[in-house]
Amino acid sequence: MVKKCLLTIGIFTIIAICFIYILVNLKYQNEWITYKPNLKSRLENNRDCFLCGENSKSLMGYYRNYGDLLLVYLPTWDIWPAHIFDENIDAAGSSSIMGTSQDGLYRYNTDIMKSRGISEITIQTTEKQSSKWDVEVLETMLCSRCLEKVAETLEISSARKDCIPEPFCLVNAEDLRVYSLQRKDKTKMIDDFYVSIDFKSEIKSLLAVYAPDNKMASLMVNQ
Repeated sequence: MVKKCLLTIGIFTIIAICFIYILVNLKYQNEWITYKPNLKSRLENNRDCFLCGENSKSLMGYYRNYGDLLLVYLPTWDIWPAHIFDENIDAAGSSSIMGTSQDGLYRYNTDIMKSRGISEITIQTTEKQSSKWDVEVLETMLCSRCLEKVAETLEISSARKDCIPEPFCLVNAEDLRVYSLQRKDKTKMIDDFYVSIDFKSEIKSLLAVYAPDNKMASLMVNQ
């Protein structure tokens, strides 16, 4: 009788230990980690800021003259505009612009139909070996205010311990607002731009359509 009781207790103990182990393991697997960069600007003069200032290494000062939508590659501050409002792009027909990021890790291609207000930027990794980008490089590029705006767009949650944000963000050149590309929204409305985002595949793409509602509103009135 005693042996039977001990055997029963032993079985229940083993079951309880297994159950606790499963619960702990499931909790660990379902635990999402939120990455929030803690950055502090190292710029002594705000005029040297790559976003709001006049730094000679940034073309943001040029693009601020147009109300265009800009895709920014953060590690080297490469700016790839939609070119919808760029005066250097022919309004008739379609145009294509190709290039490579300064570090050679990404190729980009921009297809523009300026007369239709449509632009698609496609990004593809090159064969060059890439490593995790150093988020702290932004401390040497941006003033405190702009660094805070960009850092907010880099927040990301993941089930992986080594989650690293995409090294890209969107900037509206008209008001210098910064928008996240961290796989949250597949579509965004940025002022008069409708933006469709696909950053989940090896080939990343961003479709921007200039779609002001003023024209649509006037058409509806005339019906």
